[in-house]
Amino acid sequence: MLIGFDAKRYFLNRTGLGNYARNTVRALEKYYPENRYFLYTPKTGENSHLPGTKTIVRTPGSEQGRLGSALWRTFSLSRIIKKDNLDIYHGLSHELPLGIKKAGCRTAVTVHDLIFMRMPELYSPIDA
Repeated sequence: MLIGFDAKRYFLNRTGLGNYARNTVRALEKYYPENRYFLYTPKTGENSHLPGTKTIVRTPGSEQGRLGSALWRTFSLSRIIKKDNLDIYHGLSHELPLGIKKAGCRTAVTVHDLIFMRMPELYSPIDA
């Protein structure tokens, strides 16, 4: 299988959501080495959290990088996922890119908490 992940937190968060992302991907790499894994991130940061050898890291190219990381993740990622011909894409932190249905792969999303539903006044509309 070809499995992709929203890996922004994998590379850019050292605790919490970053640990969840790294542990999820590492467990899959260890117990399901026959799969290929794709990590989609706007940048890899200065962390030394490197994936396994069968894992491909995708970052914005120079053309897409001009859009900015949030726009790349929201609007360009579905097109890239389609080109990579993924079987499944997992949004590891609350979101899926727009147009993901057109990518032709199955999706999963992890929602870590629902406080934005109980206290929406604490969040901007885009974050909620």
